[in-house]
Amino acid sequence: MEIPSAPPLSELPHDPMAFPLETQPVSIQPGAWETAAVAPAGLNSQSLPISSSWSTGLEILAEVNHLLINQTTTGTCLGSAGSNEYHVTDQYNRNLFVATEESSWCGRQCLYEFRPFTISITEYSSQKEVLRLDRPYRCYGPLCPCSQQFLDVQLADKSRLGFVCEKWTCMIPTWEVVDASNTSQLLIKGPCCCVRNKSNDKFTIFRSNDERKPVGGMVTCQPKGDLCSDASSPILTFAIEMPVKVKALLLAAVFLIEYMYYEDDELGC
Repeated sequence: MEIPSAPPLSELPHDPMAFPLETQPVSIQPGAWETAAVAPAGLNSQSLPISSSWSTGLEILAEVNHLLINQTTTGTCLGSAGSNEYHVTDQYNRNLFVATEESSWCGRQCLYEFRPFTISITEYSSQKEVLRLDRPYRCYGPLCPCSQQFLDVQLADKSRLGFVCEKWTCMIPTWEVVDASNTSQLLIKGPCCCVRNKSNDKFTIFRSNDERKPVGGMVTCQPKGDLCSDASSPILTFAIEMPVKVKALLLAAVFLIEYMYYEDDELGC
């Protein structure tokens, strides 16, 4: 399939209400995305300053509605898991970001998909860090409501952009996307745990205040199937008019889903 060429940035439409850029702080109209939420246990909402300004490097998300997160090879034929690296491209096949995992060797070999990590997301062209994702270690178990995984999302200046928190459910895996003011923005719901198909899993994005109405976005996870790797290539789609900060939080959510559901795939060699 022929990939359309990217239009010059100077020709892209600029609507200040739809594309919040660096000179304009993002605002979310009450009732459109907001629903009250409470920070998960173990996350101190006062531990980091709340971001009040926009971060250079993320405004490129205003002009995209499709992101491909391409994971590089992580496993070896000796069975030792390495740190992951991801390249994020848009619908025009432009390289936008590089995401690099920082974790311990022991964590990768012993804790597998539940290992704590930090992921540094840098702008592809300038190699400047724009996001930092921090996942602390938490106990895990399907019958333990206190074991929900979460990911803290920070801007480069260490101010909090928000977090992604797993919700306790019996059958449908669900994650909540929450902004820096502890306001729930979106829910991500995966396929029923009884009928999952790792070759083409789809995770649908809903409004937090209306779980029956999708917002037109989806995460599709497609493992590559390399012989010596558990690498996969998640695809994230969303409405182009979605606020840039919410898009950035959705991108962070993809990494949490990727580690929880695809990092434990057995090496095929």
